[in-house]
Amino acid sequence: MVCPGSARFTGYFSSLFPPYLRWYSHWPLRKAGRLSYGGTARIWCERFLPIASRKKEFRGLSDGTTPSDAEPKAYDVSVVVCDLGNKLAFAEDSEPAAFAEATSKFIRETAAQLTKEGAYLHAADGEGVVAFFGFPIPSTEHAQKAVRVVLDLMKTFRESRERNEKISRNWNICGGISSGVIIAGALKDSERPLLLASGEPIELARRFCALNHFYGSGALIDTPTFDQVSETVVARPIDFVSGLNSHDRLEIYEPLWLAAEATPEHIARRDSFWSAVVLYREKRWAEAYNEFQKARGSEKEEDPPLQFYLRRLQPLVLQLTESPFESI
Repeated sequence: MVCPGSARFTGYFSSLFPPYLRWYSHWPLRKAGRLSYGGTARIWCERFLPIASRKKEFRGLSDGTTPSDAEPKAYDVSVVVCDLGNKLAFAEDSEPAAFAEATSKFIRETAAQLTKEGAYLHAADGEGVVAFFGFPIPSTEHAQKAVRVVLDLMKTFRESRERNEKISRNWNICGGISSGVIIAGALKDSERPLLLASGEPIELARRFCALNHFYGSGALIDTPTFDQVSETVVARPIDFVSGLNSHDRLEIYEPLWLAAEATPEHIARRDSFWSAVVLYREKRWAEAYNEFQKARGSEKEEDPPLQFYLRRLQPLVLQLTESPFESI
């Protein structure tokens, strides 16, 4: 059985560089053996993931011993997509070798952490790391696990950046999580055993991950995920976005802290932000602006989503303060 996601990983570096640099892009995998779907793909897991991360369930998926139906079936899962923020800007400003090294390190460490926590690694390539919680072994707590792991990844990355001055302040990690039903199963009748996985949560998680760049958030989750974690995770509403169907409107939230780790100040700021978003949607601009001010943290603490709304509100509040004569 091909190691989950490793088939797509083989094309990861090729998608990042022009043809004349693609010989270099395969260098990390050349050390593992000839690139192929069926021959050495599993070696990627063995070489690039720490031994501690190769749990029994994950090893079973790579060697074909995990009991699972040959026919695809529906699984209730939480899909996690993690990627590097400002990746394109970093690629433009860096040497190809430095970019490849940094991105490879991110993929390796993120994939290792996700699988260590019990996730199924579906993809690890230039478009990010994709993993499923709740597959192939069903779990009633897949959403809680997914959000907790993403928050841990963001915290670890932030601490690493603070310790290493060589890492740019603009270099960060972002995540998207969507919960729902996917169709997944092994296609065992093919020459190269492959996983079939399809469903709206996969596409939505990718979209949410990308939307972090627009809002400045660290991670975004949808309503089904929020409903499952609202007791254990402190999150705040960000916006409504269109779904895969243009007629659908989906509310997205930003998870901030685990409830057990949140301070009373954290909760108060979250509540002010929540009230401000509601007032903004009701077009009560001045009241919304005041509530957003209450949601501010310390001067050293950055809050891009809050700044995003303040930038939207400033011209609207300014119009309210103009006199009738000034507006003529």
